[in-house]
Formats: sequence, structure tokens, C-alpha cells
Amino acid sequence: MKIAALTEAPKKELPLNSGEKRDIPILLKSVKELEQKLHQIERMVSDIAYNMPTTGFKALDAQAKSLSLNLQKVRDQLVKRIAAAKGTSTKPQAKVMPLFRKISKECSQYIDVLRKVRSHGSERYLYRGIKNTTALAFLGQSRQDRKVKDSRSDVSEFYDEMLIGLGFEAIRSNSIFATSSESSANSYGEAYYIFPRNGYHFSYTSHRDLIMDNSTIRDMSSRQLLAQFFDEYKAWRKTTEGEQTREMVRKIAATPSHERTKSEQRILRMEEDLHGYIENDRPEYFLSLIQRYQDDLENLKQIMPERFYGVRPYDFVTEKSFINFFGPRQDELEYAIKDGVEVCISGSYYALRVTEFRRMVDWLVDQKEAPTNSNVSGAELDAADKENWKDRVPNTPHNSYDPEQDIPF
Repeated sequence: MKIAALTEAPKKELPLNSGEKRDIPILLKSVKELEQKLHQIERMVSDIAYNMPTTGFKALDAQAKSLSLNLQKVRDQLVKRIAAAKGTSTKPQAKVMPLFRKISKECSQYIDVLRKVRSHGSERYLYRGIKNTTALAFLGQSRQDRKVKDSRSDVSEFYDEMLIGLGFEAIRSNSIFATSSESSANSYGEAYYIFPRNGYHFSYTSHRDLIMDNSTIRDMSSRQLLAQFFDEYKAWRKTTEGEQTREMVRKIAATPSHERTKSEQRILRMEEDLHGYIENDRPEYFLSLIQRYQDDLENLKQIMPERFYGVRPYDFVTEKSFINFFGPRQDELEYAIKDGVEVCISGSYYALRVTEFRRMVDWLVDQKEAPTNSNVSGAELDAADKENWKDRVPNTPHNSYDPEQDIPF
């Protein structure tokens, strides 16, 4: 009796944790590693030419010449491989096709967006600058508790609260940031193509790079409410209490500068700023001054009552003023990509290093159907699939290939 051969069922992919990056083992040569190797070969060729002049011994001279010729052949081979690795050909290698099949299936919603971008006459993608990784490709998950780096945490939290109130899913604290500007991505690290998987959420504004600081609070505040608040302050300055405060400031100003205390110097500086804003009718900067001097509240109390210095910075932000300044959207991602604004992506995604996949992603987007029946044969796809995923260890760097492979030393 024959016993049917048992095949192991495919393992289910483990869900990604918040902020996790899972390297994808793919046997592509790293462009950087190939370029380093090319540099070494070129130095060896140069050293041989410089250090091994003709000796007069035919056998030795022939060996030196043969070594130099072999090195030059290796150099030429590396130049071709670097060109291929950089994607000067749009036809993907067979070993890439298993990954591209997954991306084509799992990122079809985003690929449709890229095709819309192309219909507008632009060939742009979403990029992200990433540090501290050598992976050519990885699967990632946005964090659910992202901490701010260059922004004020309270302003960023308020921004998220406003978006949630407007019904947004992708906010700053649960997203990765991406941009269609490759140069901008490179300023933050190594540039990677970002392919969000189906079911992702996104949001964007009219701004290319959002930094949440004091000026952001001022800019998203209602101009009408700020003007009313400023008018109230100017009216207070004309009251008896206000006149007494200004008289106190005039006395400080009449004191020789070397006799003034540090506190008096600070009060004078505040009053000078206030006078300038009043003269130039700049109510938005009045709020900025109050925020700026919150670390010197004792002196600020000397020149205005609590109803002014104790105001909360977000009291002047309305839903309308917030929308007018940021223009937040969670639809028509193609316009965000076309315009090069910052995009928040919430969910899981594939990341492909630009230097290795530059032209190949063009091919992927150009396919009208999933690349299962391409000009690469099924046998090649199956072989590549096995080669890429065999002996896989979760979270292990992909680049376990032999760096000397195909180098004829």
C-alpha cells in the first residue's frame, strides 16, 4: 500500500507588533556592498600597475599581467552588477518575483493610487527615511504610541485630538510619516519605498513638513478670537489698574540700567514687546508672547492680570480655524503624493530600499494584473520562492548571503 507523501502546511504569518520591523530575506546584492567591493578591486588594479613594473622574467611578468587582466574582468563584472542592482533594467530578477507577487496582492489599494498619480502625469511614490537598518526589504507596522522627536508633545497631542474629533483614523501618534520627496526622505536616513498593505489608514495636510511648536498654536488659532482677546487687553491698559502698571514700568525705565535687577530688566523687555505688538496691531503675536514667557510667570504677573497671562494656548483654536490652517484630509491620497506633502500612514507596510529597487517598482506598478504570469516562468518563480524563504529565522537580517558569491577569485 502506498503512503501519500505529507507536505508541511504553509505557516501562518505572525501578526506584527506595534512598531515592529521584520526583515524579508531576499537574495539581492546590496548596492553599497557591491560598490565597496568595486572600490577594493580598482585599488588592487591600480596597485599592481604601480608596484609591479616589468621584471625581465617572462613567467613572472606573464603572471602579473594575467592577474591584472583577471582583476579588470572582475571590475567590469561588478560594474554591470551594480548597474543591474540599481535597476537600470525594469525587468525584475526572478528572485524578486515572490515578494512582488505578495506586494501586488496585499498592497493593491495603494498600487491603484500610484496608477492614479501616473494618470496625472507624475511618477511618484511614498518614501520614508530610515536609520539603523541594513535590510533591503522588510515588513513593518506603525506604532500605536509614537513619541514626538522634533515637536512639542502637548501640541502634537492636541492635533491628534482634533483629528480624532473630525473622524480621522491615522493620526501622528499611531502612524509612520512618509513623503513623495525622495530627497526629503534621504535627509532622515536611507530612503525606502513604502507600500502600505490593504486596509491601511492615512491622513495628510497642506503642509510638506509639520513641526508642532508655539508658532503652530498661533497659526491654527482663530484670528477673530485672537483679535477680541487683544482688544480686551488693550482696553485693560487704559483702566486705572493698567495705568498703574504702566507707571511702574516707566519708573523702572527711568532707573539707570546698571541699577536694575534682572527681574526689572525682564519686565522692561516684556513691555517693549507688548508695545511693539500694540503699535503694529499684531494680536497673533500677543498670544505667542504669553506662551514664551510662561517660564517667567512671576514677572509676567507684574504687567498683566491673570485673565490674560493665565489663558490656555488652545482656547482660541476652533474646528474651523484648525481646518483652515491644516486642511486635513483622509481621501484622494494621489493628490498628497502628487503635491509632495507629509503623509501619515497607519497600519502595516512593505519597505523596499530605493537603491536596489528603483526601476523594478516601476515595473510592478505598470502591471495591470498581479505578476503571476509574467515573462518569468513558473519554475523560476517557485525556485526563487524556495531560495528566498528557506531556513528563514524570524527577525533575522536578510543579508546572510555569501558576499564573495559570483566573484571569481
